[in-house]
Amino acid sequence: MENQKISFDKVSEEDVLMGLIESKIPVMMHGKPGCGKTARVKAIDPDVEVLSLPYKDPSAIMGKTVFNPVTGKTEAIKPEWYDRFCEKCKQEPNKTHILFFDEITNAMPAIQLMSYQIVLDRIVNDKWKLPENCAVVAAGNEVEDSIAAYDMPEPLHSRFAHVYIVTTAENWLPWAMKNDIHPSIVSFIAWKKDSVLFTPFDGAAPNADPRKWEKASNLLKTTGKVKMMRSLVGADITTDFEAFCSIKMPSIEEVVAGKADMPQGVGARYATIGALSYAKETELQPVWKYVTKFEKEYQAIFMKLWTRGDGKRFEKISKLNGAVEIFEGLESKN
Repeated sequence: MENQKISFDKVSEEDVLMGLIESKIPVMMHGKPGCGKTARVKAIDPDVEVLSLPYKDPSAIMGKTVFNPVTGKTEAIKPEWYDRFCEKCKQEPNKTHILFFDEITNAMPAIQLMSYQIVLDRIVNDKWKLPENCAVVAAGNEVEDSIAAYDMPEPLHSRFAHVYIVTTAENWLPWAMKNDIHPSIVSFIAWKKDSVLFTPFDGAAPNADPRKWEKASNLLKTTGKVKMMRSLVGADITTDFEAFCSIKMPSIEEVVAGKADMPQGVGARYATIGALSYAKETELQPVWKYVTKFEKEYQAIFMKLWTRGDGKRFEKISKLNGAVEIFEGLESKN
């Protein structure tokens, strides 16, 4: 038997997701509401064909049979999405396009099972085959995380590979920096971590999740009014955020000029580190010199935020005194 190369390298859930899609294996993404499941799929395939089962009539998913009075015969009519999706795949034969069943667990089990044949046999209503260069992906919330969710029927569950997306403050913050989330929100979540990134939904008051924080960032940048955020993340967190934003901290300009004092208190230090992580590359050297006066925990947070997961930015900061040691400490924790 021919030897095949295998690897024992560490892989993330995102790596697993990509591998399954490339292998054309149907995959179900699990995760808390607002953790970015849909956004991950759209990042992989911006032209993804989205089918939201809870809001679709069965015929919109599977097509329908109608009587033609002219011929006296019944005719099968394809669902609207089918030809559109096939055309996308035909136009880009070397690209894998995604058929995405979004919020699948928010549909009643009988509706969920409509996707069974599509997932298992890659065929719609026993008639229309899916293109070869497509992958089937589904996403949904767990019953314990959403009052609108249902359990997935076992026959359908067993046809999927399963990926569990876990969004934490640690892996959300670099994304937030890359996607221009308001710096005060980034600093606040860097300090309070998962306790404010997600808050429980009680069925009445607004609760926080990554999707809501992104909207709160847009609201804050548009209006500048912190108190408006209560409509998205709730009154209690908005009050805490308002107090956090009132903390006095040095500016990047003061740090670069060498006129900045050390902030006192944990909240003030997190706020300062978050603000400094928006320093330009030309300001990095004096800013890093100032950051090295902080405990290593804060230095590590600054490095993760400033580099934004960008190899070129890491290469630049790694040339500064003490940065490599901090990075090695981060690697040993992972």
